[in-house]
Amino acid sequence: MIWLGLLACSSPAERGDQAWAEQDIEGAVLAYSLGQDLSDAQIQRYARALMQVGDTDGAQEAMSVVAVLSGDGWVVQVLSEPDPVLALGIAEAGLEDFAEPALFLKACTLALQTGHGSAMEHCTQAALVLPQDPLPRLAMAELSLQQGLLPSARELLESASRLEMDRDERLWLASLWEGAGDPEQACSAGLVLAEDLYSVAAVCISAQRPAGEAMLGRLESPEAAALRLRLAVGRAEVATPGPVQVKQVAIAHAALRQCGELLSTPAVLTDAARLALVEADPAKAEALLLQATQVRPAELAPWLNLARLMARDGRGESALELLDSAPSFGPTEDLALHLERHQLSQSLGALDVVALQEVLDGCARQGHARCLAESSYLMALHLADDPHQAGPLLDQAVLYGGASLGFRALSEPALLKVVRSSEMSAWDQDPRFADIRVQAQKMPTR
Repeated sequence: MIWLGLLACSSPAERGDQAWAEQDIEGAVLAYSLGQDLSDAQIQRYARALMQVGDTDGAQEAMSVVAVLSGDGWVVQVLSEPDPVLALGIAEAGLEDFAEPALFLKACTLALQTGHGSAMEHCTQAALVLPQDPLPRLAMAELSLQQGLLPSARELLESASRLEMDRDERLWLASLWEGAGDPEQACSAGLVLAEDLYSVAAVCISAQRPAGEAMLGRLESPEAAALRLRLAVGRAEVATPGPVQVKQVAIAHAALRQCGELLSTPAVLTDAARLALVEADPAKAEALLLQATQVRPAELAPWLNLARLMARDGRGESALELLDSAPSFGPTEDLALHLERHQLSQSLGALDVVALQEVLDGCARQGHARCLAESSYLMALHLADDPHQAGPLLDQAVLYGGASLGFRALSEPALLKVVRSSEMSAWDQDPRFADIRVQAQKMPTR
Protein backbone atom coordinates (compact mmCIF):
# COMPACT_ATOMS: atom_id res chain seq x y z
CA MET A 1 0.00 0.00 0.00
CA ILE A 2 2.84 2.41 0.85
CA TRP A 3 4.55 1.65 -2.54
CA LEU A 4 1.28 2.21 -4.44
CA GLY A 5 0.78 5.48 -2.61
CA LEU A 6 4.28 6.65 -3.50
CA LEU A 7 3.71 5.68 -7.13
CA ALA A 8 0.43 7.60 -7.21
CA CYS A 9 2.20 10.66 -5.85
CA SER A 10 5.21 10.42 -8.17
CA SER A 11 5.53 12.71 -11.17
CA PRO A 12 4.92 11.59 -14.77
CA ALA A 13 8.66 11.88 -15.39
CA GLU A 14 9.41 9.56 -12.47
CA ARG A 15 6.75 7.11 -13.60
CA GLY A 16 8.29 7.21 -17.10
CA ASP A 17 11.73 6.44 -15.68
CA GLN A 18 10.34 3.51 -13.71
CA ALA A 19 8.44 2.11 -16.70
CA TRP A 20 11.57 2.41 -18.85
CA ALA A 21 13.65 0.59 -16.24
CA GLU A 22 11.06 -2.20 -16.24
CA GLN A 23 11.17 -2.32 -20.07
CA ASP A 24 7.51 -1.24 -20.23
CA ILE A 25 7.95 0.86 -23.37
CA GLU A 26 4.29 1.77 -23.87
CA GLY A 27 4.02 2.70 -20.20
CA ALA A 28 7.09 4.92 -20.54
CA VAL A 29 5.63 6.65 -23.60
CA LEU A 30 2.35 7.33 -21.78
CA ALA A 31 4.00 8.63 -18.61
CA TYR A 32 6.57 10.83 -20.36
CA SER A 33 3.86 12.28 -22.63
CA LEU A 34 2.17 13.68 -19.51
CA GLY A 35 5.34 15.25 -18.12
CA GLN A 36 5.75 19.01 -18.14
CA ASP A 37 9.33 19.45 -17.00
CA LEU A 38 11.30 16.55 -18.50
CA SER A 39 15.08 16.80 -18.33
CA ASP A 40 17.14 16.56 -21.53
CA ALA A 41 17.97 12.97 -20.63
CA GLN A 42 14.29 12.12 -20.09
CA ILE A 43 13.26 13.80 -23.35
CA GLN A 44 15.76 11.68 -25.25
CA ARG A 45 14.63 8.54 -23.45
CA TYR A 46 11.04 9.49 -24.36
CA ALA A 47 12.10 9.93 -28.01
CA ARG A 48 13.79 6.54 -27.99
CA ALA A 49 10.64 4.94 -26.55
CA LEU A 50 8.58 6.63 -29.28
CA MET A 51 10.92 5.18 -31.91
CA GLN A 52 10.43 1.71 -30.42
CA VAL A 53 6.63 1.97 -30.73
CA GLY A 54 6.94 3.24 -34.31
CA ASP A 55 6.25 6.95 -33.79
CA THR A 56 9.18 8.40 -35.74
CA ASP A 57 7.56 11.81 -36.18
CA GLY A 58 6.87 12.11 -32.47
CA ALA A 59 10.46 11.15 -31.70
CA GLN A 60 11.82 13.78 -34.07
CA GLU A 61 9.56 16.44 -32.54
CA ALA A 62 10.74 15.54 -29.05
CA MET A 63 14.41 15.64 -30.12
CA SER A 64 14.00 19.10 -31.67
CA VAL A 65 14.42 20.79 -28.26
CA VAL A 66 17.51 18.80 -27.21
CA ALA A 67 20.82 20.65 -27.17
CA VAL A 68 23.30 17.93 -26.14
CA LEU A 69 22.87 14.29 -27.10
CA SER A 70 22.83 11.51 -24.50
CA GLY A 71 23.33 7.84 -25.21
CA ASP A 72 19.57 7.50 -25.82
CA GLY A 73 19.69 10.51 -28.15
CA TRP A 74 22.43 8.92 -30.23
CA VAL A 75 20.33 5.76 -30.50
CA VAL A 76 17.41 7.86 -31.80
CA GLN A 77 19.71 9.47 -34.36
CA VAL A 78 20.90 6.06 -35.56
CA LEU A 79 17.36 4.69 -35.79
CA SER A 80 16.20 7.79 -37.68
CA GLU A 81 18.87 7.53 -40.41
CA PRO A 82 17.67 5.41 -43.37
CA ASP A 83 21.11 5.16 -45.01
CA PRO A 84 22.93 2.25 -43.27
CA VAL A 85 26.38 3.68 -44.06
CA LEU A 86 25.51 7.03 -42.49
CA ALA A 87 23.75 5.29 -39.61
CA LEU A 88 26.93 3.31 -38.89
CA GLY A 89 28.92 6.53 -38.77
CA ILE A 90 26.43 8.01 -36.29
CA ALA A 91 26.64 4.90 -34.09
CA GLU A 92 30.44 5.06 -34.09
CA ALA A 93 30.32 8.78 -33.19
CA GLY A 94 27.98 8.07 -30.30
CA LEU A 95 30.25 5.32 -28.99
CA GLU A 96 33.08 7.82 -28.65
CA ASP A 97 31.23 9.35 -25.66
CA PHE A 98 28.73 6.73 -24.50
CA ALA A 99 29.09 2.99 -23.84
CA GLU A 100 25.42 2.56 -24.71
CA PRO A 101 24.62 -1.16 -25.33
CA ALA A 102 22.16 -0.38 -28.13
CA LEU A 103 24.85 1.60 -29.95
CA PHE A 104 27.23 -1.37 -29.79
CA LEU A 105 24.47 -3.59 -31.17
CA LYS A 106 23.54 -1.21 -33.98
CA ALA A 107 27.19 -0.72 -34.93
CA CYS A 108 27.52 -4.50 -35.19
CA THR A 109 24.44 -5.08 -37.34
CA LEU A 110 25.02 -2.03 -39.55
CA ALA A 111 28.67 -2.95 -40.16
CA LEU A 112 27.57 -6.48 -41.10
CA GLN A 113 24.84 -5.13 -43.38
CA THR A 114 27.19 -2.76 -45.19
CA GLY A 115 30.16 -5.15 -45.34
CA HIS A 116 32.31 -2.71 -43.38
CA GLY A 117 35.73 -3.90 -42.30
CA SER A 118 34.95 -2.98 -38.68
CA ALA A 119 32.11 -5.50 -38.44
CA MET A 120 33.97 -8.18 -36.46
CA GLU A 121 35.38 -5.60 -34.03
CA HIS A 122 31.97 -4.02 -33.43
CA CYS A 123 30.25 -7.37 -33.00
CA THR A 124 32.93 -8.61 -30.61
CA GLN A 125 32.41 -5.51 -28.47
CA ALA A 126 28.64 -5.96 -28.63
CA ALA A 127 28.95 -9.58 -27.49
CA LEU A 128 31.01 -8.46 -24.49
CA VAL A 129 28.56 -5.70 -23.55
CA LEU A 130 25.46 -7.86 -24.19
CA PRO A 131 26.48 -11.40 -23.16
CA GLN A 132 22.85 -12.64 -23.17
CA ASP A 133 22.00 -11.29 -26.62
CA PRO A 134 22.51 -13.90 -29.36
CA LEU A 135 22.57 -11.39 -32.22
CA PRO A 136 26.26 -10.36 -31.96
CA ARG A 137 27.35 -14.00 -31.87
CA LEU A 138 25.19 -14.83 -34.88
CA ALA A 139 26.68 -11.88 -36.74
CA MET A 140 30.20 -12.99 -35.80
CA ALA A 141 29.41 -16.52 -36.98
CA GLU A 142 28.24 -15.16 -40.35
CA LEU A 143 31.41 -13.10 -40.66
CA SER A 144 33.51 -16.15 -39.77
CA LEU A 145 31.76 -18.19 -42.48
CA GLN A 146 32.40 -15.41 -44.99
CA GLN A 147 36.09 -15.57 -44.09
CA GLY A 148 36.25 -19.37 -44.29
CA LEU A 149 36.83 -19.74 -40.53
CA LEU A 150 34.60 -22.80 -40.07
CA PRO A 151 35.79 -23.92 -36.59
CA SER A 152 35.34 -20.37 -35.27
CA ALA A 153 31.89 -20.12 -36.83
CA ARG A 154 30.79 -23.41 -35.27
CA GLU A 155 32.06 -22.39 -31.85
CA LEU A 156 30.11 -19.12 -32.07
CA LEU A 157 26.95 -20.93 -33.20
CA GLU A 158 27.21 -23.37 -30.30
CA SER A 159 27.56 -20.41 -27.94
CA ALA A 160 24.60 -18.59 -29.48
CA SER A 161 22.47 -21.75 -29.34
CA ARG A 162 22.54 -21.64 -25.55
CA LEU A 163 20.88 -18.20 -25.46
CA GLU A 164 17.22 -17.28 -25.73
CA MET A 165 16.20 -16.22 -29.25
CA ASP A 166 13.23 -14.75 -31.02
CA ARG A 167 11.80 -16.30 -34.17
CA ASP A 168 13.97 -14.40 -36.66
CA GLU A 169 17.13 -15.12 -34.69
CA ARG A 170 16.24 -18.82 -34.54
CA LEU A 171 15.80 -18.93 -38.34
CA TRP A 172 19.11 -17.10 -38.76
CA LEU A 173 20.78 -19.66 -36.50
CA ALA A 174 19.35 -22.51 -38.60
CA SER A 175 20.54 -20.85 -41.81
CA LEU A 176 24.05 -20.36 -40.42
CA TRP A 177 24.29 -23.97 -39.23
CA GLU A 178 23.34 -25.02 -42.75
CA GLY A 179 26.01 -22.71 -44.15
CA ALA A 180 28.51 -24.27 -41.77
CA GLY A 181 27.78 -27.68 -43.29
CA ASP A 182 25.78 -29.07 -40.36
CA PRO A 183 22.18 -29.71 -41.49
CA GLU A 184 21.52 -31.75 -38.34
CA GLN A 185 22.09 -28.73 -36.10
CA ALA A 186 20.23 -26.51 -38.58
CA CYS A 187 17.22 -28.81 -38.45
CA SER A 188 17.23 -28.95 -34.65
CA ALA A 189 17.36 -25.15 -34.47
CA GLY A 190 14.44 -24.80 -36.86
CA LEU A 191 12.23 -27.45 -35.25
CA VAL A 192 12.25 -25.50 -31.97
CA LEU A 193 9.89 -23.01 -33.66
CA ALA A 194 7.20 -25.69 -34.06
CA GLU A 195 6.07 -24.07 -37.34
CA ASP A 196 5.63 -25.57 -40.79
CA LEU A 197 8.23 -23.60 -42.77
CA TYR A 198 9.78 -24.48 -46.11
CA SER A 199 13.30 -23.53 -45.01
CA VAL A 200 13.06 -25.79 -41.95
CA ALA A 201 11.56 -28.67 -43.94
CA ALA A 202 14.31 -28.40 -46.56
CA VAL A 203 17.19 -28.46 -44.08
CA CYS A 204 15.63 -31.29 -42.06
CA ILE A 205 15.36 -33.32 -45.26
CA SER A 206 19.06 -32.60 -45.87
CA ALA A 207 19.70 -33.94 -42.37
CA GLN A 208 17.62 -37.05 -43.22
CA ARG A 209 15.22 -36.32 -40.36
CA PRO A 210 11.69 -37.75 -40.83
CA ALA A 211 10.25 -34.48 -39.52
CA GLY A 212 11.44 -32.77 -42.70
CA GLU A 213 9.34 -34.79 -45.13
CA ALA A 214 6.40 -34.79 -42.74
CA MET A 215 6.51 -30.99 -42.66
CA LEU A 216 7.00 -30.79 -46.43
CA GLY A 217 3.86 -32.87 -46.91
CA ARG A 218 1.84 -30.25 -45.02
CA LEU A 219 3.09 -27.38 -47.19
CA GLU A 220 1.16 -26.49 -50.35
CA SER A 221 3.36 -23.85 -51.96
CA PRO A 222 4.90 -24.30 -55.43
CA GLU A 223 8.26 -24.17 -53.67
CA ALA A 224 7.30 -27.19 -51.57
CA ALA A 225 6.04 -29.00 -54.68
CA ALA A 226 9.38 -28.37 -56.38
CA LEU A 227 11.21 -29.97 -53.47
CA ARG A 228 8.84 -32.95 -53.52
CA LEU A 229 9.64 -33.26 -57.23
CA ARG A 230 13.36 -33.29 -56.49
CA LEU A 231 13.00 -35.96 -53.82
CA ALA A 232 10.81 -38.20 -55.98
CA VAL A 233 13.15 -37.88 -58.95
CA GLY A 234 16.13 -38.71 -56.75
CA ARG A 235 14.44 -41.85 -55.49
CA ALA A 236 13.32 -42.86 -58.96
CA GLU A 237 16.92 -42.51 -60.16
CA VAL A 238 18.22 -45.06 -57.66
CA ALA A 239 15.21 -47.41 -57.65
CA THR A 240 15.36 -50.75 -59.41
CA PRO A 241 13.13 -50.71 -62.50
CA GLY A 242 9.75 -52.02 -61.42
CA PRO A 243 6.81 -51.04 -59.19
CA VAL A 244 8.88 -48.91 -56.77
CA GLN A 245 10.35 -46.83 -59.56
CA VAL A 246 6.97 -46.52 -61.29
CA LYS A 247 5.49 -45.18 -58.03
CA GLN A 248 8.25 -42.59 -57.61
CA VAL A 249 7.87 -41.48 -61.24
CA ALA A 250 4.13 -41.02 -60.66
CA ILE A 251 4.82 -38.98 -57.51
CA ALA A 252 7.32 -36.87 -59.47
CA HIS A 253 4.83 -36.15 -62.25
CA ALA A 254 2.16 -35.19 -59.67
CA ALA A 255 4.60 -32.81 -57.97
CA LEU A 256 5.63 -31.37 -61.36
CA ARG A 257 1.99 -30.45 -62.05
CA GLN A 258 1.84 -28.62 -58.71
CA CYS A 259 4.90 -26.43 -59.34
CA GLY A 260 2.78 -23.64 -60.78
CA GLU A 261 4.75 -20.52 -61.64
CA LEU A 262 8.00 -22.39 -60.94
CA LEU A 263 7.53 -24.70 -63.96
CA SER A 264 9.77 -22.57 -66.16
CA THR A 265 12.50 -21.99 -63.58
CA PRO A 266 15.94 -23.59 -64.06
CA ALA A 267 15.60 -25.71 -60.92
CA VAL A 268 12.31 -27.32 -61.98
CA LEU A 269 13.43 -27.66 -65.60
CA THR A 270 16.57 -29.43 -64.33
CA ASP A 271 14.58 -31.87 -62.22
CA ALA A 272 12.15 -32.44 -65.10
CA ALA A 273 15.19 -33.31 -67.22
CA ARG A 274 16.36 -35.81 -64.62
CA LEU A 275 12.87 -37.32 -64.68
CA ALA A 276 13.09 -37.63 -68.47
CA LEU A 277 16.34 -39.55 -68.07
CA VAL A 278 14.65 -41.97 -65.67
CA GLU A 279 12.05 -42.49 -68.39
CA ALA A 280 14.84 -43.18 -70.90
CA ASP A 281 14.35 -40.01 -72.93
CA PRO A 282 17.81 -38.36 -73.06
CA ALA A 283 16.85 -36.11 -75.99
CA LYS A 284 14.03 -34.56 -73.96
CA ALA A 285 16.36 -34.22 -70.96
CA GLU A 286 18.99 -32.40 -73.00
CA ALA A 287 16.38 -30.07 -74.50
CA LEU A 288 15.05 -29.20 -71.01
CA LEU A 289 18.54 -28.54 -69.65
CA LEU A 290 19.41 -26.39 -72.63
CA GLN A 291 16.19 -24.44 -72.06
CA ALA A 292 17.16 -23.99 -68.41
CA THR A 293 20.55 -22.49 -69.34
CA GLN A 294 18.76 -20.05 -71.65
CA VAL A 295 15.97 -19.08 -69.24
CA ARG A 296 18.43 -17.93 -66.61
CA PRO A 297 22.02 -18.23 -67.84
CA ALA A 298 23.41 -17.07 -64.49
CA GLU A 299 22.15 -20.19 -62.67
CA LEU A 300 24.77 -22.89 -62.29
CA ALA A 301 22.87 -26.18 -61.85
CA PRO A 302 21.58 -26.58 -65.44
CA TRP A 303 25.09 -26.10 -66.83
CA LEU A 304 26.48 -28.78 -64.54
CA ASN A 305 23.70 -31.23 -65.30
CA LEU A 306 23.93 -30.65 -69.05
CA ALA A 307 27.69 -31.25 -68.91
CA ARG A 308 27.15 -34.47 -66.93
CA LEU A 309 24.57 -35.68 -69.45
CA MET A 310 26.96 -35.01 -72.33
CA ALA A 311 29.79 -36.79 -70.52
CA ARG A 312 27.56 -39.75 -69.77
CA ASP A 313 26.81 -40.03 -73.48
CA GLY A 314 30.51 -40.17 -74.26
CA ARG A 315 30.84 -36.51 -75.20
CA GLY A 316 33.37 -35.60 -72.49
CA GLU A 317 35.30 -33.11 -74.60
CA SER A 318 32.07 -31.35 -75.59
CA ALA A 319 31.10 -31.25 -71.91
CA LEU A 320 34.39 -29.53 -71.07
CA GLU A 321 33.79 -27.02 -73.86
CA LEU A 322 30.32 -26.33 -72.45
CA LEU A 323 31.71 -25.64 -68.99
CA ASP A 324 34.40 -23.40 -70.47
CA SER A 325 31.70 -21.38 -72.27
CA ALA A 326 29.59 -20.88 -69.13
CA PRO A 327 29.33 -17.35 -67.70
CA SER A 328 30.67 -16.31 -64.31
CA PHE A 329 28.19 -17.16 -61.55
CA GLY A 330 29.88 -15.52 -58.57
CA PRO A 331 32.83 -16.57 -56.39
CA THR A 332 31.25 -19.58 -54.68
CA GLU A 333 29.43 -20.92 -57.74
CA ASP A 334 32.52 -20.45 -59.91
CA LEU A 335 34.43 -22.69 -57.51
CA ALA A 336 31.75 -25.37 -57.95
CA LEU A 337 31.99 -24.98 -61.74
CA HIS A 338 35.77 -25.34 -61.70
CA LEU A 339 35.48 -28.34 -59.39
CA GLU A 340 33.05 -30.01 -61.81
CA ARG A 341 35.48 -29.35 -64.64
CA HIS A 342 38.32 -30.97 -62.68
CA GLN A 343 36.18 -34.00 -61.86
CA LEU A 344 35.38 -34.39 -65.55
CA SER A 345 39.02 -33.87 -66.50
CA GLN A 346 40.07 -36.50 -63.98
CA SER A 347 37.67 -39.01 -65.54
CA LEU A 348 39.23 -38.21 -68.94
CA GLY A 349 42.77 -38.59 -67.53
CA ALA A 350 43.60 -34.91 -67.93
CA LEU A 351 43.46 -33.49 -64.39
CA ASP A 352 45.11 -30.08 -63.89
CA VAL A 353 46.49 -30.53 -60.37
CA VAL A 354 47.71 -26.94 -59.97
CA ALA A 355 44.31 -25.56 -60.92
CA LEU A 356 42.60 -28.06 -58.61
CA GLN A 357 44.77 -26.85 -55.71
CA GLU A 358 43.64 -23.29 -56.46
CA VAL A 359 40.02 -24.45 -56.26
CA LEU A 360 40.68 -26.28 -52.98
CA ASP A 361 42.30 -23.18 -51.49
CA GLY A 362 39.41 -21.03 -52.70
CA CYS A 363 36.85 -23.35 -51.13
CA ALA A 364 38.70 -23.12 -47.81
CA ARG A 365 38.90 -19.32 -47.95
CA GLN A 366 35.19 -18.97 -48.67
CA GLY A 367 34.07 -21.54 -46.13
CA HIS A 368 32.24 -23.55 -48.82
CA ALA A 369 31.94 -26.86 -46.98
CA ARG A 370 30.69 -29.04 -49.84
CA CYS A 371 33.19 -27.61 -52.31
CA LEU A 372 36.01 -28.11 -49.79
CA ALA A 373 34.89 -31.70 -49.26
CA GLU A 374 34.69 -32.59 -52.95
CA SER A 375 37.94 -30.86 -53.94
CA SER A 376 39.76 -32.52 -51.03
CA TYR A 377 38.35 -35.89 -52.13
CA LEU A 378 39.49 -35.35 -55.70
CA MET A 379 42.98 -34.31 -54.59
CA ALA A 380 43.16 -37.32 -52.25
CA LEU A 381 42.25 -39.55 -55.19
CA HIS A 382 45.05 -38.00 -57.24
CA LEU A 383 47.58 -38.52 -54.42
CA ALA A 384 46.27 -41.94 -53.33
CA ASP A 385 49.59 -43.66 -54.04
CA ASP A 386 50.99 -41.77 -51.04
CA PRO A 387 48.68 -42.33 -48.02
CA HIS A 388 50.75 -39.85 -46.00
CA GLN A 389 49.61 -37.07 -48.36
CA ALA A 390 46.22 -38.46 -49.31
CA GLY A 391 45.12 -39.35 -45.75
CA PRO A 392 44.72 -35.80 -44.37
CA LEU A 393 42.92 -34.75 -47.55
CA LEU A 394 40.48 -37.66 -47.33
CA ASP A 395 39.96 -36.92 -43.64
CA GLN A 396 39.15 -33.30 -44.52
CA ALA A 397 36.78 -34.45 -47.27
CA VAL A 398 34.81 -36.64 -44.89
CA LEU A 399 34.88 -34.04 -42.10
CA TYR A 400 33.18 -31.44 -44.30
CA GLY A 401 31.20 -33.72 -46.62
CA GLY A 402 29.99 -36.41 -44.25
CA ALA A 403 30.52 -40.15 -43.95
CA SER A 404 29.00 -40.75 -47.40
CA LEU A 405 32.26 -39.54 -48.96
CA GLY A 406 34.18 -42.05 -46.86
CA PHE A 407 31.98 -44.89 -48.11
CA ARG A 408 32.37 -43.55 -51.66
CA ALA A 409 36.13 -43.88 -51.23
CA LEU A 410 35.71 -47.62 -50.68
CA SER A 411 34.63 -47.98 -54.32
CA GLU A 412 37.96 -46.52 -55.48
CA PRO A 413 40.71 -49.18 -55.18
CA ALA A 414 43.40 -46.54 -54.64
CA LEU A 415 41.45 -44.78 -51.89
CA LEU A 416 40.44 -48.08 -50.30
CA LYS A 417 44.14 -48.60 -49.55
CA VAL A 418 44.28 -45.13 -47.99
CA VAL A 419 41.29 -45.84 -45.77
CA ARG A 420 42.93 -49.06 -44.59
CA SER A 421 46.27 -47.35 -43.89
CA SER A 422 47.53 -46.25 -40.49
CA GLU A 423 47.00 -42.63 -41.63
CA MET A 424 43.28 -43.09 -41.03
CA SER A 425 43.51 -44.95 -37.69
CA ALA A 426 41.98 -41.96 -35.87
CA TRP A 427 38.67 -42.88 -37.51
CA ASP A 428 38.58 -46.02 -35.35
CA GLN A 429 37.89 -43.80 -32.32
CA ASP A 430 35.39 -41.53 -34.06
CA PRO A 431 31.81 -42.90 -33.99
CA ARG A 432 30.96 -40.90 -37.11
CA PHE A 433 33.58 -42.66 -39.25
CA ALA A 434 34.49 -45.92 -37.49
CA ASP A 435 32.08 -47.94 -39.66
CA ILE A 436 33.97 -46.81 -42.77
CA ARG A 437 37.16 -48.40 -41.49
CA VAL A 438 35.30 -51.57 -40.43
CA GLN A 439 33.76 -51.91 -43.89
CA ALA A 440 37.14 -51.24 -45.54
CA GLN A 441 38.79 -54.11 -43.67
CA LYS A 442 36.04 -56.50 -44.80
CA MET A 443 36.35 -55.66 -48.48
CA PRO A 444 38.54 -57.79 -50.74
CA THR A 445 41.72 -56.24 -52.09
CA ARG A 446 41.41 -55.31 -55.74
